[in-house]
Amino acid sequence: MLGAAYVTLNVTGAARYGVGVSTVAVTLGQMLGALLLGSRGWFGQTAQAPGAPAWLSAALLLGAVVLLAQDRQAAENPAPPKQED
Repeated sequence: MLGAAYVTLNVTGAARYGVGVSTVAVTLGQMLGALLLGSRGWFGQTAQAPGAPAWLSAALLLGAVVLLAQDRQAAENPAPPKQED
């Protein structure tokens, strides 16, 4: 079930936002999932609080998603040319 949802969301997300945004968003989701699993100690792991580098990595990935989405939107809706007086 989760695999089918993943594929469906990835295909629709790639069609709407572009492959770059979709790929980075998936990587961000995996990073956040790893931070959650590691901090809770799930699956027999020793619980470890995420450090600053892990949070910085997640923040940079989030910034990449935002910038790529804005770039995609700007490419689809270019600003009208300025009129000179």
